[in-house]
Amino acid sequence: MALVDLDFVRSIYEVHNSAGDDFPELLARDLTHADVEFVEFASAPGAATHRGRDAVAALFRGRFEAGAMRVEDLELTALDERRALAAFRICMLGKGSGADTSMRLWNLVTVDGSRRVVRIEEFSEEAAALAAARR
Repeated sequence: MALVDLDFVRSIYEVHNSAGDDFPELLARDLTHADVEFVEFASAPGAATHRGRDAVAALFRGRFEAGAMRVEDLELTALDERRALAAFRICMLGKGSGADTSMRLWNLVTVDGSRRVVRIEEFSEEAAALAAARR
């Protein structure tokens, strides 16, 4: 069994860091399946599941409107032929406040055979991310 292409998964986070405010559109156009789902971490304000490219792009537009974001300390683990677990620190500089914040997050990333993301589940707690990865 071949494992998920970690270079492709890594490229998503590299595009996030290099594209800035253009990331939502690049994500929707180049990296996601038409029926993509993004599940926000449970403690996120107004946490929801966003379905479809437009909805996922809108979520990230809102996040980038709040401030500049950068993924740091990315660690990827291949789980099977379609899934990878990404652990990273998201660092943000608030646009209005200038506050510099960061938090540790985990993404359970599922891709299809055409190198498109079909689902991302976001976690703010490692135990929940690892439990989801074992399912």
